[in-house]
Amino acid sequence: FGAGCSRILRGMEDVGGGGELHGTDIDRVAIRWSRRNIPWARFGVNEGLPPFPYPDAHFDLLWGNSVFTHLDEAYQDAWLGEIARVMVPGGIVLLTVNGRKPWDGFVNSAPDSAGMKTYRETFDHQGFLYVSEDSWTGIFPNFYHSMFHRKDYVLDHWARFLEPVDYREQGMLDFQDLVLLRKRPAGPEGVPA
Repeated sequence: FGAGCSRILRGMEDVGGGGELHGTDIDRVAIRWSRRNIPWARFGVNEGLPPFPYPDAHFDLLWGNSVFTHLDEAYQDAWLGEIARVMVPGGIVLLTVNGRKPWDGFVNSAPDSAGMKTYRETFDHQGFLYVSEDSWTGIFPNFYHSMFHRKDYVLDHWARFLEPVDYREQGMLDFQDLVLLRKRPAGPEGVPA
């Protein structure tokens, strides 16, 4: 999810273990490049909001690197619900967020500015901060900006959609936090417990 030009999928040719590898992104140009250059995976284009072009309970594993670092809470909730839909019960989800290290870097970029005081208050109160006036403006779609998360917010709020299993601060390239989630196993009637 958020495959872009397949910088992660490029090294996964032997990882599939006989299964299928898929990549999806909003960037049609990147997906077109991936289709031409990564023959061992299948690629699709998704829109800014769900749905994915995949059926229910289709994936055992979903990896979303640096996607939730750019979406506001409403978009994240929509995608978390959609991710839960396409996962098999017990399926594993890996997502990254801008946690403490990126947050500290952001705050230290202008610690005494009037706006930073408001940002800190919002982050402390909500557990996240979505910054819509940032360097991504005019480059990507208007919903794509900078999002920062506190660990407690992720573990509590995201548990509405998927079961949190682990949270590794700076677990992705010693920068973004890595969140390991799982689709709850199906209960007796086949409904996720």
